[in-house]
Amino acid sequence: MNPRLAHLLVRLYPHPWRERYGAEFEALLQTGRGDLRTLANVVWSALHEHAFPTAGLEIERPEFQTWCVRAPWAMFGLAPLFLLAGAYFVACSVLWSGWRIFLPGTSTPFVPIDGFAVFYFGFGRLL
Repeated sequence: MNPRLAHLLVRLYPHPWRERYGAEFEALLQTGRGDLRTLANVVWSALHEHAFPTAGLEIERPEFQTWCVRAPWAMFGLAPLFLLAGAYFVACSVLWSGWRIFLPGTSTPFVPIDGFAVFYFGFGRLL
């Protein structure tokens, strides 16, 4: 394989992994075949290494420590509130748009409805 391509492929892996295995893996890539199958395998393995790091390698992710470790109340207290507020906004939007679509001339939504409007407003009430 081309040495430049081997170096670029090794750069896809996380920094702690490269420090531990980078030089020998790059040498292995340079001596091996440089076909499409090897390329796809190395790229897939690099993505897998980012998602599921090798046990024993210390990979620090300060962006996760900020919210999960230092302030767990933000994750378990504020996140559900934001989700509920978003669901409430969607439900109000569905009901308001249905009122404008199915009841265009009325000033109040408290009138008899039938047909598809029953299902439409039922969906909005479920949210």
